[in-house]
Amino acid sequence: MIVVAIAALVIAAPPDYDTRYFEVRELNNAEGCALTGDWTLEGRSTIYVQVEQETDGSLAVSATSYGWTRLPSDAIKLLGLSFHGSGRESQVFSMAGYPTSPRPGLVSAIPDDERELFLRSFASSQSVNIYMADIPPEDEDAPKYDLKLALQAGLTGSSDAVASLRRCVADVKRREDARREREARNDHITKDPFSD
Repeated sequence: MIVVAIAALVIAAPPDYDTRYFEVRELNNAEGCALTGDWTLEGRSTIYVQVEQETDGSLAVSATSYGWTRLPSDAIKLLGLSFHGSGRESQVFSMAGYPTSPRPGLVSAIPDDERELFLRSFASSQSVNIYMADIPPEDEDAPKYDLKLALQAGLTGSSDAVASLRRCVADVKRREDARREREARNDHITKDPFSD
């Protein structure tokens, strides 16, 4: 009986997607997964970089730190990431960034046509630089960005982390598809017989 109980606990244990250098977990809304790395630089607060991928393919990246100033909720900044590898040109992504909460920082949605390139760049690069800046007014003829370097860090283990992220998203999608299929079998039964 004890052996059976232990076996049941092992089977029920959630899958572990974490890698040596990155944490990979399911999102609380059961719509995808997140990959998180953190770096602590001498004289600077710990910086967290998170990549979220949902089961519909949407992708977002955020850079946050408890040591940064909290931005107004309606602020819009530039969030830029420059990926660097051995013997090749850097791959740069620049997007509008929006304030995060509770940890101050910026989050940006990766454009649909750049999602796969972003994941491949994250996985294959040796380092990343993250920049932030104010967005100049639209009426400026030649807008200039006052870029501030927020993070310069290595990406050791990023290939394993992206692979684990993809596996996590696939597992969540498979599970949620099965749940919706089970729910659909009860479509002929009302959820509340007293509602209008």
